[in-house]
Amino acid sequence: MDTTEVLQHLRKLDTAHRDDGDGGYALVRAIKDWVPLLERGDQEILWDALIELVTREDPTLWGVALEVLVQEHPGDSATKLSSLINLTERSEQWNDQIALALLRIGYKPSTAYCVSYIRTALTDDRRVVLPLLAALCRVDVEACLSLSATYFGRVFKSDELAEKHRGYIPAFVRNFLEVDERLLRQLVERTREIDPSSSSKIAAMIDDCLARPVFTREIGESEVTALRQTILSV
Repeated sequence: MDTTEVLQHLRKLDTAHRDDGDGGYALVRAIKDWVPLLERGDQEILWDALIELVTREDPTLWGVALEVLVQEHPGDSATKLSSLINLTERSEQWNDQIALALLRIGYKPSTAYCVSYIRTALTDDRRVVLPLLAALCRVDVEACLSLSATYFGRVFKSDELAEKHRGYIPAFVRNFLEVDERLLRQLVERTREIDPSSSSKIAAMIDDCLARPVFTREIGESEVTALRQTILSV
């Protein structure tokens, strides 16, 4: 199997899942299910093809290709993705997703770049990078807490602005829980040092998020109850 054949098959899978309406996740699963059926050499061709789709920002497949690479992170895929961060004339969305992918993989050599990228975006009030800030804890806990507390301590002084950020809080809860649940309390504490009212607002939003049944199922009712009490006691 050569690159052309791999790309043709990916296009066929894309066509088959075009109307799924699930944001491409079924297509991601289909590609992942295909991997074990390939010989090792053909798998390498697939990984390179996915990198190429991301590199040239393929109109229909680059996002799916990136998600497969993040979930599978084969071989030196993280290194290859990190080489893309210096490419110019790309959309903000593309740059955001490359940085997020490196953070989700936990690729530490990209830490300095990601910290600088996130800091600049927050200075420009690009709150769409908050998922990146949340994922930053996977490579640099201190930078994540510092940037997060500074940002939330500033913008949450406004009730209106705080409410506009509610939808981003689950990203922090999920990433922090996967790294260290104590980070949630530390975020509230750090934010309180900057502005107590902002701290109370973010604590309430974290508590609302933890109250969702999904977290009870994932980490247990008693654990969630104890964590919520810890957050609200700051």
